[in-house]
Amino acid sequence: MIDPVGFSLFERIMAADPLAGPPASPPRAGAKAWLAALEPNEPLTYFDSCFGLRPNAGGGDCLFHALAGGDLDRQDIRAERRSVAAERMRMAAQPRANARRVLACLLQTPETRARGIALADRGLGAAGNGTIAALQSVAGMHAGEAEIAQWCSARRTEVLVVDSNGRIARIGPRGARGMRPEPAAGKALIGRALGRGRIALFRTNGHWRRIDAVAGSA
Repeated sequence: MIDPVGFSLFERIMAADPLAGPPASPPRAGAKAWLAALEPNEPLTYFDSCFGLRPNAGGGDCLFHALAGGDLDRQDIRAERRSVAAERMRMAAQPRANARRVLACLLQTPETRARGIALADRGLGAAGNGTIAALQSVAGMHAGEAEIAQWCSARRTEVLVVDSNGRIARIGPRGARGMRPEPAAGKALIGRALGRGRIALFRTNGHWRRIDAVAGSA
């Protein structure tokens, strides 16, 4: 469940954002195209039993539970989100990318999907760092790779993300580098990262979990 107070603050900040108007030309992709793009790709059966996964709570905060390696309480979630949002405010402005992040976040979160659909159909050409930071601060909002990059930037570290469709992303302070190795090579890559004490996450069906082990590794 999203934090209604935090979400109301985001809405006020967005309404005052001079960048957050509709684009000069009609949007090329409406809500249907956005929602289709957010659908997970076909999972690879190989990955179903490839990793030992640490269980954690679901909902819009599961990314932060997985990064922490265990379920956080509400106060800790807010602290983690404030840290991520503060990192966005220190970064160079990315108005067009911020608009895409706002739309994706709203569409992925069940409680805000209707707002996201309306905004996607109207079009959002740009958004300031303050707007996306305000949205990232709201407990319960579904988070993604941008939040991981900001989390890594604050801690000067790197996280590996494995999607159930076989894509692997190496995410650090400078963003994400994606790859799609053969399953055995991907398994070896994650195993080496875990051996070096790196964090690796598994993402499937909108849920994030921590990878504890790779099947067959010593």
